[in-house]
Order: sequence, then structure tokens, then C-alpha cells
Amino acid sequence: MSKPMHSTGKGFSPRQTPEDSLLRAATERQPEIGAFSEPYTPSPLHFMVEVPDSATRDVVQRLVNLLPAAQQEHLQCESELRLETLIPFFLGKDPIATTRRKLELENARLRAAFVVQHPCFSAADLSDFAGHGAKNRSVTASRWKAQGRIFSMPFQGAELYPAFQIADGEPKPAMARVLAALPAAMSAWQRAFWFVTPNGWLGGAVPAEALHDADAAVSAAKREAEPIG
Repeated sequence: MSKPMHSTGKGFSPRQTPEDSLLRAATERQPEIGAFSEPYTPSPLHFMVEVPDSATRDVVQRLVNLLPAAQQEHLQCESELRLETLIPFFLGKDPIATTRRKLELENARLRAAFVVQHPCFSAADLSDFAGHGAKNRSVTASRWKAQGRIFSMPFQGAELYPAFQIADGEPKPAMARVLAALPAAMSAWQRAFWFVTPNGWLGGAVPAEALHDADAAVSAAKREAEPIG
């Protein structure tokens, strides 16, 4: 009868796989992390698995040596997440709430000033202005907007359509090209402000007043997508 095999400390028994040995070695070398423990400095684990292939053995050794550093990085990430969660309890309030409120007030002021200074249509008014007699008085505006010929902005629970887009009961021919040239990420109100803001690419003219020169207006719109700098 053959004698049972025991681990020699350098290899593993028939019941013990190399993976078991790796796991045991990594576990035995894990530092005990307490709330007030000293910072842990990982050190290489000098552990070798008896395998006939030296290249494989080297790879396994390198992986094992990375375990302490990986664990430390994981612990640091968890600590940062806990700290971020606890900060609001000490602040007592949102530190940028005042700034956000000021920005919202200024934005609201600019939107109100826009509708006062620049005539706008409701969907129903636009249908009447265009002379369309559809029962659904919003169908004209909806169709033109879906075709990319005009745009609207949300305002007080409704949609407003700036009048500078319309001439002779139809969208101005340049509007579709200009809207297509503007960055898709621009919001409706950003588009509205762009049309009424003096533009350097138009010699200081506002785009809404330069739609008669479609090529120039489109070129200025394309500039909005270019990076600053």
C-alpha cells in the first residue's frame, strides 16, 4: 500500500489544486484593516506553485504579487465613496444651491425678455397666420417643425414659435438649412438666443436678421459646432 501524500510546503497534495494554494497564500497574507489601523504598504508575495512550465510559474507569481496592491486600491475606493456620502451631513445644505438659484433666475429673466422683445406665435396663431383652415389648428406648426423648417421653445406650458422664422405665410427658406447646421445638442432656448444674439461671423448682425443671406447664416451656424480655443 502506498503512503498518503502530504504537502511539503513547496507544492500541494493530490486533493489540493494550485488554485487552492494561491487562494490560501493570498488570504494568509491579507492585512487586518481596522478603523484606526496604520496605512498598509503592500509587499510582494513570494509564493511559487510547483508547475513544470517556468513561463506559467512566472505569470502566476506576478499575478499573486499584484493582489495586495489591488486590495489596497479597492479599499481606498470604498473609503472615498463613504466619505462622499457623509459630506452632506456636515454641510447642512447644498453648497451650490445659491449659485444654481441665481442661474435659474437669470435664465427665467432672459426667457421672459425674449418673448417680450421678439414676437412669437402659438401653434394655433401660426396656423391662422399661414391661412390654413385645418380643424386641428396645431397641425401646421407640428408639420413644419417635424420637417425641420422651424423650431419652437417651451414656455409656460405651451410651445412658442418665433415670428422671425416666417415670411409670406411660410417658413423662410434658409431656416431649414440653418437649423440643420446648428449643433444637435443645442436646446430649444439656446437656439432661440443664438438667433437674436449679435454674431461675429456675420459682422455683428444677429442671425434672425441675416436669413436673407442663407449661405452666410448657415456658415455662422456651423461655426457653433467648432471647439473653442
